[in-house]
Amino acid sequence: MMCVVGVGCSNAGPSESTATTESSAKSKRTASGSTRGSANAPSNSATSAETPKKGSLDDEDPYVAKHLKLLLEAASCGAADKRMEAWCQVAEGFPNGTSSVPSKGVKVGLTTFVVTAEATRETLDKYQTLSCLGVGKGGDTFASITSVKPDSDAETKSAAAAQLDVLSVLKGGRRDIQMTPDLKSYVDSLSAAAKFPTKKTDKGFRIEGGSNADVRRVGTTWLAVDVPAKDPKGLYISIFTDAGYH
Repeated sequence: MMCVVGVGCSNAGPSESTATTESSAKSKRTASGSTRGSANAPSNSATSAETPKKGSLDDEDPYVAKHLKLLLEAASCGAADKRMEAWCQVAEGFPNGTSSVPSKGVKVGLTTFVVTAEATRETLDKYQTLSCLGVGKGGDTFASITSVKPDSDAETKSAAAAQLDVLSVLKGGRRDIQMTPDLKSYVDSLSAAAKFPTKKTDKGFRIEGGSNADVRRVGTTWLAVDVPAKDPKGLYISIFTDAGYH
């Protein structure tokens, strides 16, 4: 049912990056060090010159800045229609994030993909998934970003309902996120499953793997950007909330 941000998710995004694992029973997708693929992938429009240097995910990097601008435009940020408000929070808030690492546990939220060649509301909706930031503690802090990829009608309904709760929390309507027992059980496991090392940055922290994810604290949310390490066709973005789930 699950897929690690960037691990071979057919609907999680159109790009591929490297270095995670995928299980067929519960496939995972991790935003730091991931392998992604898509049967519906658009043709690669990014050249090597457009790709940020390895380890560079600063909002001032031309590649990241370009895609945050594409996100602003695709989500019609500033318009009266607030349907894409969650993604506007990422586009507008990421440059102003603070350096902080969440405590051990799981933060629930959403992930989508900003397609270089076709960043629209439709593509943001197409690639949107329920997503989790799992943080574990050892001698160091480890983390991963994992998206939910349903493989049954029941799982699809469960994930869709949880996404609506996340959106309501982000808009100030709900205080928590409801889940089915199976979904909650899986989400609970993601803290212990977090395996990518983290590194503190000036504005947040980086989850280091085959591709890197930058995560920043903004208000009561955690915002993340992830550039696939191999042949990027865009930028993964995520938003997570401190709200509890049950």
